[in-house]
Amino acid sequence: MKSRRQLIIFWLIGCGLVALISAELLVRFGIGLGDPPLWQLDPKIEYFAEPGEYQRFGNRVDYNAFSMRSDDFSETKTDPEEVRVMVIGDSVVNGGSALDQSELATEVARTILEDKLGQPVVIGNISAGSWGPANQLEYLRRFGTFDADLVILVSHTGEVDDAPKYDVQLGVTQAMTDSKPLLAIQELVGRYAMPYLVEKIKSMSPGSGKIGPSQTEEFEFTTRPEMEAIDELIAASGADFKIFLHPRGSELSAESNPRAQAIEALARERSIPLYRLAPRYQHERDKGDQIYFGDIHLNQRGQELLAEEIVDAVQAWSLESNGGDEAASTTSPTVP
Repeated sequence: MKSRRQLIIFWLIGCGLVALISAELLVRFGIGLGDPPLWQLDPKIEYFAEPGEYQRFGNRVDYNAFSMRSDDFSETKTDPEEVRVMVIGDSVVNGGSALDQSELATEVARTILEDKLGQPVVIGNISAGSWGPANQLEYLRRFGTFDADLVILVSHTGEVDDAPKYDVQLGVTQAMTDSKPLLAIQELVGRYAMPYLVEKIKSMSPGSGKIGPSQTEEFEFTTRPEMEAIDELIAASGADFKIFLHPRGSELSAESNPRAQAIEALARERSIPLYRLAPRYQHERDKGDQIYFGDIHLNQRGQELLAEEIVDAVQAWSLESNGGDEAASTTSPTVP
């Protein structure tokens, strides 16, 4: 009897181990968890990605030696014919794990521009989730503009008062981690399943479901000094500077709101060309195409539209630098 009981126990343990191993293999290789990008905290930048090559949900997520979501390139130009562009932003530019490296606007635009210009093109993707102007400024102070000809800041209405709190927690169950989980299952449960359940419970409470900043609530443009400092730093580097105003999905059909107007006023006062991306986005939505994940992040088609805007802006810069007229470009800046 005792021997039989032991056999049953061993059999159950064996089945449990087989189930655990099978689940781990499924989550790691089927879903693509267990290999998250690693991050490090910084007293000034707040946080940035560690260089490395990662696989997430079947997508390639790479960060180069300068913590950009881009392929490696030299710190300064080595080819006088090279056109070099730096695109700065938050998760809108970064794309996150939902997009493969090849689907990012910066990568799509680089390929198109090399064909159109007939010159080598480098586009750096300087971004991280929830970065605001203060984070972006500190990155540029640390690393510079990498000999760029043109710097594009992709901004949105949530950034007018987005100051870093320097309270980010790193861990395998957090949004960002500085170490790999022992098991992919650990990441699935701690980082995705449990937060999802918590958010579902929160969404059932009164007052939930607000999307983005209100278009009418009062606000202070607290990040204006950082945006002005970014402009000054880029000007000192000798690069041209343009701002892209990226709309949330909920802002597409609305009139320009006070937050957007604050960014537009800054661009106008400092003579920074500003491109409103809403017309191109709205045109695509009018055709019935989905361009967002949720309300603010761009899906693959949305990234293609952002790439088109980058291409237009770079071509406008190329015309200007060669003595042409920016008005001859496909898309002229809205402001000034």
